[in-house]
Amino acid sequence: MPKRNFADVFLGANPLAVDLLEKMLVLDTDKWISASQALNHPYFAQYHDPDDEPEAEPYDQSFESHEPEIQEWKRLTWEEVVSFEPPSLDREQMDS
Repeated sequence: MPKRNFADVFLGANPLAVDLLEKMLVLDTDKWISASQALNHPYFAQYHDPDDEPEAEPYDQSFESHEPEIQEWKRLTWEEVVSFEPPSLDREQMDS
């Protein structure tokens, strides 16, 4: 399916927001805009503070390209199940 022009999809939207969305919603992970690049985008100019924007390590996608055998999938699934800890509810959440 051909890509649609976001300016046509988001009629009346801030052109800077549309430009940022175009850069963020790219399917090819090698072409993704980084968080740092997004924070430096003109759309965020009024919020941008380089002294308060720590740099994160790049996301490791190596697991995504790994194709485990069925036994490894079972092991990984089991490890996730047994390590699960449900979030604790505070008193206000329990009363609602």
